[in-house]
Amino acid sequence: MTKFCDVSCLTYVCCSFCCLILFSTIGIGNIPDAVLAELTNHKDLGIHSEMFAGGIVDLVNRGCITNNRKTINKGKIIGSFFIGTRALYDFVDNNPYVGEYITSY
Repeated sequence: MTKFCDVSCLTYVCCSFCCLILFSTIGIGNIPDAVLAELTNHKDLGIHSEMFAGGIVDLVNRGCITNNRKTINKGKIIGSFFIGTRALYDFVDNNPYVGEYITSY
């Protein structure tokens, strides 16, 4: 059975075999951070978002985000801009795992 759940800043589809995340926008602030913190028990998540903040880095480091199930830009985190700490910018800088595209992409 497939469930569709709207959780503030993101929509995700969960089924018994996998979990895919489709971000409309991750955003910044307490709500997106709280949602991201709840995803630590998931695997093979994919990110394709207008923007993202530091909570994504933690999920990558935990192995939750792999982007391996994406059909477009497989294996890459896609974003248009990034807002966050020095750790986020260090993660993004020259990282072949991250692609930056215009927002209409």
